[in-house]
Amino acid sequence: MNRVAILLTGALLLTGCTSQQEPISQNEPLQTKVATDQKIKSKYRELTSEDQQNNLRIALMMHPIKPAPEFSFLEIYNNGSHTFLSSPEYTVEKFIDGAWYEVPFPKEASLEGRTEYIGPNGGYHQKINNKMLDEMISEEGKYRLLKVLKAKEKGQQDLVLAHTITVGAKN
Repeated sequence: MNRVAILLTGALLLTGCTSQQEPISQNEPLQTKVATDQKIKSKYRELTSEDQQNNLRIALMMHPIKPAPEFSFLEIYNNGSHTFLSSPEYTVEKFIDGAWYEVPFPKEASLEGRTEYIGPNGGYHQKINNKMLDEMISEEGKYRLLKVLKAKEKGQQDLVLAHTITVGAKN
């Protein structure tokens, strides 16, 4: 009986908790507003696929094979001296009228991968479902896939890397 009471108390405590988003120290968040057309503006300014200070690089390996393969691979390489934590979560954003906006994931979407540390001279590889990605970036335009990497060491800054994709003729 005591065990059941402890489990119920724990479950009640967990359901009462709310998650808080931490600002990414290197890339100060922009103000996030929901416009009248329900677009969510990105909280990040311009980003690159590399962080030269920490010697990290992100790439999305998409293979132009017909018929298209089921998955692409998101790869992050750490040639630096610090360790970072990467989760399977990522964000897709589209560049519209001079600003970046989040692209919602399809309702049936699921992210594959696991949370891993990326140590010095290490890498991270994650499968990305091409069908889901094609749904999200189906219109012409400029898109970016964002990954937040949490620093393992205290005092080290978290990083945000972006892989940019252009669909169609627009730049």
